[in-house]
Amino acid sequence: MAQDPHPDAAAGYAKGGARAPHHANAWHNLGQALRKADRKADAVAASRRALDLEPNFIEALGNLGGTLGELGRHEEAAAQFSRMLKL
Repeated sequence: MAQDPHPDAAAGYAKGGARAPHHANAWHNLGQALRKADRKADAVAASRRALDLEPNFIEALGNLGGTLGELGRHEEAAAQFSRMLKL
């Protein structure tokens, strides 16, 4: 059985985020990788950092909403999706 690549991807994106701390896309990519690696609390933090840098980053809003939903935080997830639809 193949090994799950997501932890390696998260580590790679974390290094990228460290090299480019002011790039929303680096934080978004990290958030996606952390979500796939089942590190959802960390994924929320990374997605929020992406949105701090670029508040109208639709993909980051979607990733944050999806991750919050997976954590059972449905009202927060709905707020992110609603915000996304207003853009």
